[in-house]
Amino acid sequence: MLSILDAIILGILQGITEFFPISSSGHLVLGQELLGLEAPELIDFNVLVHVATLFAVIFYFRQQLIDLFKGLFKKDKEQIKLFWGLALGTIPAVLVAFTLKDAIEGTFLTTKPVLAAMLCTGLFFLAAEYFKTKSPSSKNPSLIKAILIGVAQAVALIPGVSRSGSTLATGLFLKLDRE
Repeated sequence: MLSILDAIILGILQGITEFFPISSSGHLVLGQELLGLEAPELIDFNVLVHVATLFAVIFYFRQQLIDLFKGLFKKDKEQIKLFWGLALGTIPAVLVAFTLKDAIEGTFLTTKPVLAAMLCTGLFFLAAEYFKTKSPSSKNPSLIKAILIGVAQAVALIPGVSRSGSTLATGLFLKLDRE
């Protein structure tokens, strides 16, 4: 049973880990294990803290989102390209989430797959840093690169794989500017 104290601890853990290139979902699984909580009972809680994070991200990037939508209405080519890049980059994660929902939820049940995913993610980060180009080709990805970054986000649905970190590392492999 999830106590108020457990919920506060896990909420803080989620809040801290979400904005670093580490897996907040993976850390929630590990936190739940350390607190002796049963993972199947906590799937709804995990979704809730991720929705709360989504609202925080929307709030933080509200001006960029407003600028994006203003640019769409003004037919600004850069904003239109950014919008389509974001839209296309979202498709792989949506497809994977709907088609592999049960398999992904199953990885929330034990720590071994999460630890393995964290190890693989760390190795992917190291490889991206090692092979990154000294002079990036651009800040803005092409639509094909946006889709490839979307594939990295789809893989990041697995707890233990960082969404921000995998997209950053994939961007480095694609010769994009770190920013």
